[in-house]
Amino acid sequence: MDKPFLEKLNAEGILGDGAMGTEIYGRGIFLNRNYDELNLSSPTLIRDIHLDYLNAGAQVLETNTFTANRPALAAYGFENKVKEINSAGAKIARDVTKAQAYVAGA
Repeated sequence: MDKPFLEKLNAEGILGDGAMGTEIYGRGIFLNRNYDELNLSSPTLIRDIHLDYLNAGAQVLETNTFTANRPALAAYGFENKVKEINSAGAKIARDVTKAQAYVAGA
């Protein structure tokens, strides 16, 4: 982005993306899946959602890591993939923005 985050926020305001989980569900992934793990198993899906938000005018993309912590991931058997899932989520969002938006960790 052209300005530091707080400077832009104070001067102009910043438009954030929408609900990642709602979009994932709307694209056919049911609630019996761990949505954070999709960063590894379906990165194109996550990329496409970020890209749609960016194209709609979002200036902040929030990573797909809302419940990417050991206790939440353990319920799905992914407790040993915390770092991998979070890193992938951040990389996908950063790659999509190409410095056109800020990336925020969820």
